[in-house]
Amino acid sequence: MIQSEFAKAAEQNATRLESQLGDALDRERSLIEQAQAADVEKQRFAEQLEMAVKSTATAEGGKAGLRHEAVEAKRQATSFESERDAARSEVERLQSTIEQDA
Repeated sequence: MIQSEFAKAAEQNATRLESQLGDALDRERSLIEQAQAADVEKQRFAEQLEMAVKSTATAEGGKAGLRHEAVEAKRQATSFESERDAARSEVERLQSTIEQDA
């Protein structure tokens, strides 16, 4: 009878341990799935970050290009103003000459 009680207790312990092992395996699978999902999310984030960095670099390059174009446009405007002023001076000089000759 004592052996029977020991056998029954051992069977109960084995059943409990098997259940605990099953629970532990389920938790392990769940953690593995979570880790895999985290890896996928990390990869997606890395790709988004890379795209953002490229986009920022492109925007910075565009800003630099626009700054250069603005400086060039201002230089040309200044040059055109100088040419206009020179042309006005020439017109005024010619008008003065015509008036003096008349």
